[in-house]
Amino acid sequence: MHCGPLPPNFQSPGADSNLQGMLWVDCIVECLRAGGDAPLAARLTLTDMPLRRTAESEAEALAQAEAEAAASEAGSQAAPDAGMSAEAPGVALSADPAPVAVSFASDGHNTGGKEPGDSTDASGSAQAARSSRIDCPKCGRTSQEGSRYCKSCGEELHEKTEAVRQKRRKSATPIFLVLAVLLLAGLGGLGYFVANLPKPKVVSGDTMVIPDKPWVKLHIYKKTRSDNTGDSATHCWKLQDEGTIYKEKDLIHLKLDVLKKAYVYLIYFGSDQPALIYPGLEVNNKVLDAGTSFTFPDKVSEYVEGNMQNLIGLEMQNSPGVETFVVLASPRKLQLSSNPAAVQDAYRRAVDDIEGSHSDTGVEDSLANFCKGLVGNDSLKDIDADGKAGAEKSIFIDRYLIKHVKQ
Repeated sequence: MHCGPLPPNFQSPGADSNLQGMLWVDCIVECLRAGGDAPLAARLTLTDMPLRRTAESEAEALAQAEAEAAASEAGSQAAPDAGMSAEAPGVALSADPAPVAVSFASDGHNTGGKEPGDSTDASGSAQAARSSRIDCPKCGRTSQEGSRYCKSCGEELHEKTEAVRQKRRKSATPIFLVLAVLLLAGLGGLGYFVANLPKPKVVSGDTMVIPDKPWVKLHIYKKTRSDNTGDSATHCWKLQDEGTIYKEKDLIHLKLDVLKKAYVYLIYFGSDQPALIYPGLEVNNKVLDAGTSFTFPDKVSEYVEGNMQNLIGLEMQNSPGVETFVVLASPRKLQLSSNPAAVQDAYRRAVDDIEGSHSDTGVEDSLANFCKGLVGNDSLKDIDADGKAGAEKSIFIDRYLIKHVKQ
């Protein structure tokens, strides 16, 4: 107990020891009340405490007992047939009367006028005490809500409990507010994701799309002085980056890599009318398998007895200017050889289709739409490059611009 042990000489005569014993008992009662055991404290204070057995008290008790016996005998003789016993005219008080029991009600409860020994009041108080309990913030032991101190560690409960409750009230966030914040954050993240999606490339015309990769890729090689030998007069072909600007008299050649099986056509437009430069002869107008490569001109180097003597290519002239090359790849053979009108019409349609697309992989147009009204190509059957009948096919179109300036 927190109030210390009982004094060893509390029953010995003397005012100091008796006072110390009374204070100890009072501390015990207060400790029980503060620890949530108010019913037990009330029960203990209502119980008659044993009297200190002394010679004087024994004599007084004997005299009181004899007086009560005499009074009882006199009453029975006066009214032998009465159904009630007469009360004693008085009770002799001893010099050291028994202590009067005082009822201590728990904080916030009233006995309501009931007798101290009423079992109903005690059970009701016990039930009320068990109805709500609090946990000690220091040791965690459970006590009743009305307790001021923890029975285990002596920690004060009331003020700290209120402080914890206030803190929880302030820190508790309504669930609907949390859900609203999460919803707004989710909508914001979704909007950001949608806004950063790659924009689809829009091509004018209902029948055109932009492929994931080109059917045919064109590369440009330029005659360049070789760095691998001490002979400064030796030259070689060097692959150029896209967008390179060339100078007057620069020598170049074109290399085309076929990535999808198709019939390939190359149309050149410079200062004159558009012209078909591949295939040069109708005998070469045949389907090319994927992985095939060819150059224009078809011969780009001259060798004499195993040693390269000269490079052959296309020379930039009449600078400044722009040379345009249009690549067509079709699943069906087109009749463009020896047909200048069809070449010019095909070039115009290809430029109209690809103009403004800003595509790095070319465009695909409906083959039927592209060839409709094209001179010499209206009678083409709906077959693919393997000669099998199938659904409507597409034609691949790409354009390359080569700019050159004066030195």
